[in-house]
Amino acid sequence: MGAQITFETHIINQIKKITEPIVQKHAEELWTVLLNEVSGDSVPRIINRQASPRDLFCKKVFFAYNEISIAYEGLKDIEIYIGRFPYADTNINRISHLKYHVANYMNSVYIFKERLCAYLNKARKWYKADPRYSVLLRLVKPLFKDIENCLQPILRIRGMHVHEKEYEDPDIDRLIIIEALIRAASVDEKFPKDLGKVKDAEYKEIRRKYRKEIKETNKSISELLDNYFKVFLEIFFDEYENFIYPQAIEQA
Repeated sequence: MGAQITFETHIINQIKKITEPIVQKHAEELWTVLLNEVSGDSVPRIINRQASPRDLFCKKVFFAYNEISIAYEGLKDIEIYIGRFPYADTNINRISHLKYHVANYMNSVYIFKERLCAYLNKARKWYKADPRYSVLLRLVKPLFKDIENCLQPILRIRGMHVHEKEYEDPDIDRLIIIEALIRAASVDEKFPKDLGKVKDAEYKEIRRKYRKEIKETNKSISELLDNYFKVFLEIFFDEYENFIYPQAIEQA
């Protein structure tokens, strides 16, 4: 089991410890809240209970983790999207489809990187007044460099384009030019008539290239996450899988 899955399992188990007594005590009230949520009724949408500092802290830890998990799943999804074109019977252009997912992958990597760094900074903030703070800093600091080393190749390409203009790529631009020539050939006999085969071959090769690059990047990201969450397991859990709250919350 990878460190990310282990961390997710531990934090979900911690949430269960918190929520199970609440569900037992407020079962009828909770059912009303859930029905209102599903039906769209305005009130009540929460049960009449004051959350403890431990509850709130555990919620912060989980939701910050969940943002990272969702971002990573999105990167893996694009690896699938880019290898398929399920819109053959529509007006969606397959070159535009490819370009969209390549650009979206770069943007998603940037968001993913920001969430990784934000979680590290949150951990430093949460435990700043804790006796373990110096140990936490020693564990966390190298991860910033690991994140940079893993994602910088993609982020460098993204930074060159997205902040200034729409993403451009020489290979995809070549496909767009070939496609324009094919349209011209349909109305002008001076243009060659076999460009369709050229475009199809080029498209398949360029799509194969990007899918390979994205697959390799996602593999590197998976390895990064394993090291990343090994550190977070050490920060948030003891050897018996008990949650380690910051001292200020532990004593509250």
